[in-house]
Amino acid sequence: MKKISFIFFLSVFSLSLFISTVSAKSSTKTLCHEALMEVTGEAMGIGSTNTVKLKRWINKRYPKNIRLKKFLKQQWLPRLKSNRDFTPNTLSIEQDKHIKACVAFIG
Repeated sequence: MKKISFIFFLSVFSLSLFISTVSAKSSTKTLCHEALMEVTGEAMGIGSTNTVKLKRWINKRYPKNIRLKKFLKQQWLPRLKSNRDFTPNTLSIEQDKHIKACVAFIG
């Protein structure tokens, strides 16, 4: 009886661990998608050349997520700045590529 309950406990524990891992990855993916969309929209409003204002906005918007801030400042803003034709529609078309880069960076 003890073996059965122990096996049951292990199976429930491993299942809950798997579900939490999957939900963590999907929440990271959602966080990246929302952040990229927000920063792109903000860059279009402020102007992508005003990097200081955009970095301040990122600091205020994402105060606790240091890796996300680092990705947005070091990789996403330069990408926006280098391509003046980049719009939220462009992001929507190529979202898988950009979101994968963000999730990989955040890890």
